[in-house]
Amino acid sequence: MAAIKERQLLCLTMMGYMKEGLTEEQLCDFQVNQHTRLISGLMEKYGVLRYTITHNTKQTRALLPRLFDPRYVEYSDHDFVVRIIFPSLEAFEQVKKDPFYMERISKDHLNFADRTKRTRLVLLSLPLTIVVRLTLPLSSMTLGFVHEIVHEGKVVEIEDPHTIACTVNNAALDEFGNFGKAGIESGDVGETSQAP
Repeated sequence: MAAIKERQLLCLTMMGYMKEGLTEEQLCDFQVNQHTRLISGLMEKYGVLRYTITHNTKQTRALLPRLFDPRYVEYSDHDFVVRIIFPSLEAFEQVKKDPFYMERISKDHLNFADRTKRTRLVLLSLPLTIVVRLTLPLSSMTLGFVHEIVHEGKVVEIEDPHTIACTVNNAALDEFGNFGKAGIESGDVGETSQAP
């Protein structure tokens, strides 16, 4: 497989709650079949690379204990997660500045997202059980760099494994998952080096 040049892509991640009165099916239908039809053309026009929506349903949340022990992690109660990947901040800023976005899309989230604060009960199991009532913002956002390690079921090979310190070049792993193949020593991995 040919090596892929590393790019620093930005990922905007938004986690939100559905509007009161909607069912999980209605939320999914509105976001996927209506909201995305409004915005996806603008995203394509301004160079957005990827746009995904994950719906966290009661059914999928119930599967989490099979993957992670609830004693060691906190399960999110967000109803949906939106990820938008773009090559530069300017690309997404252009989407938001477009007159069509400002007229038709900027307030469309009011049709499916809960824009109020939400109270959540948290049970703390210590020697005795305590119920804590927290008032949390309705949604969360974060923006960070994306490092794609596996794409479409295939490991992504990076052309220069030293370009980004956290890049792992799996071609250098032996059959036991240790570094040392192809002349790479374990101390070389994760260090950033500049070519002379």
